[in-house]
Amino acid sequence: MRMGWLKANMVDNRTVHLQGAHKRGSNPAQVWPEADIDALPSELRNYRVVLWDTKAEVLVFVPSDAMQGADGAKRWRKIVMRPNSKGKFGAPLSVVSLGSVQARNLTEPHYVPLVGRVPKE
Repeated sequence: MRMGWLKANMVDNRTVHLQGAHKRGSNPAQVWPEADIDALPSELRNYRVVLWDTKAEVLVFVPSDAMQGADGAKRWRKIVMRPNSKGKFGAPLSVVSLGSVQARNLTEPHYVPLVGRVPKE
């Protein structure tokens, strides 16, 4: 019984983390609008570019549409997915972060494009 409560709260904590509430005060440009979070499955299908981050060893999906950050600058949303060990959570990939980035940051040497094109400013 206790384990079910714990598992349910862990899922809720992950969801809250992905929604970016912890970023609202310190880095509001990183917070995704709720409608975009709800559209996450289609954002993964309609990517502009998929990159391999050689530093963090994660996949970075950049959806096809840009967003305007809280600072007014054009930013590209990014979905960070970590490959799971066999059997972990029952899925090969887990979404670990939602954020945004300026196009020039996607050209840093630790990002290796796998498919698609890195957006221009």
